[in-house]
Amino acid sequence: MRRKTPRLALTALVVVMPFLAIAPPATADDVLRPTVITEPVPGGFKTWGELFAVQEQMNSAALAITTEAAKLPDSGLGTVIAAPENRHLKIFWKGAVPQSVQAVIDAERQTVPVKVLPAKYTQRELAAGVRRLTGNPEFGEVESMTDASGVLVRPRAGRSGDARVRSLAGDPEVTVVIGEETHGRAFVSRNNDSPPHWAGGRTWDMAYNEPLCTTSFAIKKGTSYFSLYAQHCMKGVNTAVHDGGKDLIGYEQGADYEYDTAVISSSVALQGRVWDGPWNSVSNWKLVQGASPTNNGNWVCTSGSASGIRCSIQVLNIDVHVGTTGPFVSAYRTDGANAVGEGDSGGPVFSLPSPDNGKVIAKGVISAGLTNYPATCTGDLSFGRVCYKRFLFTDVSGELSRRGATIVTG
Repeated sequence: MRRKTPRLALTALVVVMPFLAIAPPATADDVLRPTVITEPVPGGFKTWGELFAVQEQMNSAALAITTEAAKLPDSGLGTVIAAPENRHLKIFWKGAVPQSVQAVIDAERQTVPVKVLPAKYTQRELAAGVRRLTGNPEFGEVESMTDASGVLVRPRAGRSGDARVRSLAGDPEVTVVIGEETHGRAFVSRNNDSPPHWAGGRTWDMAYNEPLCTTSFAIKKGTSYFSLYAQHCMKGVNTAVHDGGKDLIGYEQGADYEYDTAVISSSVALQGRVWDGPWNSVSNWKLVQGASPTNNGNWVCTSGSASGIRCSIQVLNIDVHVGTTGPFVSAYRTDGANAVGEGDSGGPVFSLPSPDNGKVIAKGVISAGLTNYPATCTGDLSFGRVCYKRFLFTDVSGELSRRGATIVTG
């Protein structure tokens, strides 16, 4: 299997030299090498592999149950929590569980413990409540609560004690809880990739001659290939996107402001691969096995071009709205270290299959760090960066559905 070697941009050697190295010859280990996660394993699991194995089983069971629930004209499904450290899947349901759904739950219980818990509101009722409250300039974030008990509103900084804010958050249809203030979000922008470009590679701001953002997973629609990207990294419709060596990747297309996503066109067939290892990696990469939806409580990793691989990250909520945008997935690094930083926007979010076969499962596209959750930066410190332990990303399965596309696998 071919290994690509970073190219030297001779016309800008001084600028790109810190990001370059000569890649060693390809070996099978480059593909099959397990991801090394050094952070302590939560939940009493012996290894991260064990944790991801339980998570995969939970996600599979959750998909079967929610798919059956979606067939009902008036489903009582509320929310789902698939946190492997709980050792059981939580399904919040309003009212009696219909026989068809109960049959699926009973079948899934053969492999995964499932607890059905009472929900105050259904998924549809929560979504309606969120829609009524999103877009209000006084609110920083609006999200459905993971136990289906209502809607959580996070006021903008300095507004939590404002009586007007509390009156605006009133909703006769659902319970509204006022959470902590949010100070806003900061869009968080491998360093000289070459065609076919992989997820996790650096993009370059030609106007300011500095690192910009990160490429994400390759997707295919019809016979055309694209790289997922962050909309806020765009410089305009159909403008050129360059890699860290200032070479053309393709052109920005298909911007979706609501979900902060865009795609970069490609003149070549892309590969399902993700840069692995540290921010300055030249020889670490993984194949993409596929894509799957994200659930509350899941554990994920990120691969930003400025931060490199970051793991020990848990999903807080899959239904977070900021202004008129969203839903996004909210996640945080549980040890307080940085999950993402400037330069990582647009980059891939993934989980690992079990057994760890050197591949990844696509989960999302990095959007923004949350500014009231700062963290000390690691990775590339050659330019001024701010990093965050809590961040937002766009769920990749929803993105594929909206675009009528498929993930490119390796």
